[in-house]
Amino acid sequence: MSIPLPEPTNCPDCNVPPGKMHDDRCDIARCALTGWQRSGCTHPSSTMCNTRWDGLYPGIVECFERGWTIPDVTDIDGNPMPDLNRLYAESTWDPGSQRMVPTSESGGGQA
Repeated sequence: MSIPLPEPTNCPDCNVPPGKMHDDRCDIARCALTGWQRSGCTHPSSTMCNTRWDGLYPGIVECFERGWTIPDVTDIDGNPMPDLNRLYAESTWDPGSQRMVPTSESGGGQA
């Protein structure tokens, strides 16, 4: 079940528009290699693992594509809330596609 996505916005932390690279100190940016929050990344240079802001909080697209929402919980506009906990429990980051894929499709655990 696919759920309609919200409208893309600028990053709520670093304010970059969709399609642009996150600022170096952005707390929402993900590591391109691991999928985890880049602010905690241990790579020598954060620029090698920077990602583009796509206009939506990380993981929302994957949750809505799979119909993973929190039952009976909506945002202020009445839209379903994505179940990001389920996403991280049942998915693995794929560096090639730059998105979370179901663990059953990835053949392994979280990076």
